[in-house]
Amino acid sequence: MTILGGSSTSGKAQGVDAPGNDEARSELVGDGLPDPRLFSGHVPPSRKKRHVHPAEVKTDVNINSLLDILAVLLVFLLKSFASSTVQVKPSPELQIPFSGAVAPVEESVAVTVTLSSLLVNDKPVLRFDAGEVPKEMLSNGYLIKPLATSLEQEVKRQETVAQYNKAAEFKGLVTIIADRNVPFRLLTQVMYTIGQASFSKYKFATIKAAG
Repeated sequence: MTILGGSSTSGKAQGVDAPGNDEARSELVGDGLPDPRLFSGHVPPSRKKRHVHPAEVKTDVNINSLLDILAVLLVFLLKSFASSTVQVKPSPELQIPFSGAVAPVEESVAVTVTLSSLLVNDKPVLRFDAGEVPKEMLSNGYLIKPLATSLEQEVKRQETVAQYNKAAEFKGLVTIIADRNVPFRLLTQVMYTIGQASFSKYKFATIKAAG
């Protein structure tokens, strides 16, 4: 008896296609052995790992809080910058007179007068000899030009600070720290110059007498 068409087992040996076996056959060669390329470092495209990159997250930086902090710090610094007390530094050239009068100390610009120099807030403005200001430094005989320039700059500084700090408004007050041996003419020139520089009030620094 002759059988036509072959048996079902012969169909499998000849590599009859079966659904779902494509990937398995791609890794076998010859007599069903694994593909040597799998051991040589070559990875078929179907075996390569797919790397999933995380999506980029965009964040917006809110600087409103930072600006609020900077504004508070600015006000604090302006207040500290404006509230400087009058300090008297001992010096052989500065012998402060005694007085029995007592007045409260206020925030003000300090003008120091000695027999050889003028200072505004401890910054030297002019030097001279024997309590006499050189004529070329005077205007109309009483206005001390370097002192006037320095005081005008101080007025502008205080007015600028007052724009941002209402507690540090410009009061136009000067404290004169004068040596007890300063000539009256020099003291008059200093007081006149202070008045011409928009300072309407002044006080004299003294040492309280005992008793």
